[in-house]
Amino acid sequence: MPQIVGVADDGPDEQVLIPDERAPGNPEFVERVDSSELELVADEEEVLEDDASDPPESSGFVIPTLARPAETAAEPVVAPEAPEPPEVTEAQAEATEARVEEVEEVEEVEEVEVDAIESLDTADLVEVDQRSLSEEAAPPSPPPDPQPKRRKAWYDDVFGEHYLSLLPPTWEETGARDAAFIHAQLGLDAGASVLDVACGDGRHAIELAKLGLAVTGLDNSLALLLAAAQNKEAEATELEQGSVDFMHGDMRRLPRDRQFDAVLCVGSSFGYFEEDQNRLCLQEMYDRLGVGGRLLLHVFNRDFVVPHLPSRSWWQGKRCMVIDEAEMNFFANRLRIHRTIIFDDGRQYEHYMFMRAYTVQDLGKAMSQIGMRVIEVSGSRDTRGRFYGSASPDIWIVAERK
Repeated sequence: MPQIVGVADDGPDEQVLIPDERAPGNPEFVERVDSSELELVADEEEVLEDDASDPPESSGFVIPTLARPAETAAEPVVAPEAPEPPEVTEAQAEATEARVEEVEEVEEVEEVEVDAIESLDTADLVEVDQRSLSEEAAPPSPPPDPQPKRRKAWYDDVFGEHYLSLLPPTWEETGARDAAFIHAQLGLDAGASVLDVACGDGRHAIELAKLGLAVTGLDNSLALLLAAAQNKEAEATELEQGSVDFMHGDMRRLPRDRQFDAVLCVGSSFGYFEEDQNRLCLQEMYDRLGVGGRLLLHVFNRDFVVPHLPSRSWWQGKRCMVIDEAEMNFFANRLRIHRTIIFDDGRQYEHYMFMRAYTVQDLGKAMSQIGMRVIEVSGSRDTRGRFYGSASPDIWIVAERK
C-alpha cells in the first residue's frame, strides 16, 4: 500500500509518514489537512516531462500518484445480429389494427369521463354523496313473504273428475230451468255482466249466456273448469262471441279488475269454510258489485233438513253407486256428510263433507251487516217470492247493494 507524505505541524522541514489506514480517500485525513498546503499534481505524462527538465523543489506538500493498472486492450464488442422479424399475416395485421383502435377508443372515453367529472358542480357532488350515504344507511328491505301454501281441503277431493259421474241424467234440463229462474229474479237487461261463483261444469253460466247476459264463471276445480270449456265448445253455435268465459280462482279472493251488474252463487256452494271465511266470501261478492248491483245466493234450508237427520240415502250415477250418510252438528250448525262412491270398474272414493247450514234469518242478517238490502226470498223455483219456513226445501235470496 502506498504511504502519504505530509508536513508536520512543528516545522516545514520535517516529514511524517502516515500509516496505511490513513490512505487517500479516508475522510479523517482529508478533514485535518488545510487546503492551502495542498499542491495539485499534473497528469503522469506532464510530471515525467517536468522531472526531466526541472528538478522538484525540496519544500512543499507532495501527493504521490497511485500506480494505475496496466490498460489491457479492449476486445471489440460485436453486436449480435438482430433476428429477422417474423412474417405478419393479413389477419394478424387486422387484429393488431383493431386492438389499436380499441385502445384509442378507451383513451377517448377516459378523456370524456374526466371532462364530465371536471364539469360537475360541487352541489351535484354533495347531492350524490348525500343520496349514496342515505342508501347505505337505510337497512335492506326484508324479502317479500311468500304466499302461504294452502292445505288440501275436503272439497279438493270431492270435486274431482269423478264428480261429473254423480250429476243426474236430467242435469242439462235442470240447468236451463235454473237459469230461467235466476234471470227472472235478477231482472237484468241484455248484455249485463254476471259473475257466477263456483260455476262447476258451467251449465248455469252457459244457459245464462244464451239468455243474452255476459257471464264469467269462476271455480277452484280444474277438472270442472275443463268440463265447462268442453260444454261451451259443444254449444258454441248457440252462443255469441265472448258471451261466456271461465277462469280458475278462489271464492275468498275474487278478481278485482272489474265490477259486475250481478253476482250469483247457486247449488249450495256457499258455506264450505269456517264462519269468518264464509263472511269473507260474502264480502268479496259484495265488493264486486256496483251501486244497485244484485247478489243471489241459493242454499239448502236448514229448517227443512234438520227434521230428517240423521239420514242415509243412495242413488245411481253414471256407472256408479253413491251412498250418503248425513248428520248435523248443532253446536256449529254444520252438516256432515259421509259419501261413498263405488264404480262398476272397481274404483271407490270416500269423502267427508262439511257445509254450513243456513236459515233465512242467518242469511238476511249477514247481508244486512255488509250493507245490502234483501229484496226477494223464494223457497223453490216453483214458488218465486214465497217462503214457507221449514216446508221450503231451498232458500233463493236476492239482495241489492245500497
